[in-house]
Amino acid sequence: MIFSLIGDVSGVRTAFDAVDIFVVCPLVLIGAAAAGSFLTALYTGKINSSDTASIE
Repeated sequence: MIFSLIGDVSGVRTAFDAVDIFVVCPLVLIGAAAAGSFLTALYTGKINSSDTASIE
């Protein structure tokens, strides 16, 4: 195991759940990114072409 290079982890058992790794975690990350993007888009102001001359 890779963790044996770090230190004594002989009593630690690792269990890899494929559904958790490949389905649940990506869905949580995509959902959080989508929610953040949606909320940011709600509060983003619109700039008209006539307003660009006064932007400093």
